[in-house]
Amino acid sequence: MLRSLFVIVLIMMVLVQVPSSVFAKNAVDRRHENTAGDLQFSALFGVRSNSADTNVTKASVQNQTSWMAGVLGVLPLKYSLAARGGFIYNQRYVDISPTVQGTVSIQYSYFDVPLTVGYQFSDIAMLFAGPVLAFNQSKDVSCTHSTTCAALDVKSMIIPWQLGVHFLFLPDMGAEISYEYVPGDLSQSVANMRTLAIGAFYTF
Repeated sequence: MLRSLFVIVLIMMVLVQVPSSVFAKNAVDRRHENTAGDLQFSALFGVRSNSADTNVTKASVQNQTSWMAGVLGVLPLKYSLAARGGFIYNQRYVDISPTVQGTVSIQYSYFDVPLTVGYQFSDIAMLFAGPVLAFNQSKDVSCTHSTTCAALDVKSMIIPWQLGVHFLFLPDMGAEISYEYVPGDLSQSVANMRTLAIGAFYTF
């Protein structure tokens, strides 16, 4: 996962440095301005690759791909800073195997409220980091060798931490790449979830 993150970030950095006349009349450099900007809303859609730890004896966690969708809000502040928030539906899926019940598919979903802060390091790109309030909405579990498996002690709220890059490739369109870590337990058998997320957004 870390190797993939490195490659994606490297590609993103190359794209950000490519000069484009389409931004000449739209990009505003606030890096040295003592002024704030207008709140910008974007529709976000993306994919997530999740892994985690488990306390199930002799079992390991396999990565699962899941989806995310929602609305982002970015408020430019003074001195190149920005507040990044929103309301995002996120799926945090993993598989656990081998177990006495076969492969256990964990399918937790959440409504996330990011409380992250960004730093605009170029006209079209911003680093962001901070906590997220994630409220559990579903705790589905399925097993290949059983019809009675269930999730135990699923936390109603978790606090993931994110580090990522938010950048434009068209005046009203862009992408986000982020790494997320959830310290501690999500439930009795899933802990320390790690996620690489890639999403596209449209500003409206």
